[in-house]
Amino acid sequence: MISHGLTHEEWTAWNDVFDYLSRHADPPAPGTPEAERWWQKAADDASRLCRRWHDCSCQELVKKLMLAVYDYLGIKGDGDRER
Repeated sequence: MISHGLTHEEWTAWNDVFDYLSRHADPPAPGTPEAERWWQKAADDASRLCRRWHDCSCQELVKKLMLAVYDYLGIKGDGDRER
């Protein structure tokens, strides 16, 4: 496996965030029937992932990556599907 200079923990954290994005890559448009349920699940899953990394050395990395991903999903869900 190529680590690109990352520790095992950092590599695993990046993979967890990537998996989260992969599972939540298609947010519904606001106001659609499934939007509230989808966003609640996305928030619950994000919270669970961050809690998993709470006492680890790359806690801040995971938190910042998840904030960026969650923000990106909001942009994408608002109809900017080209980004």
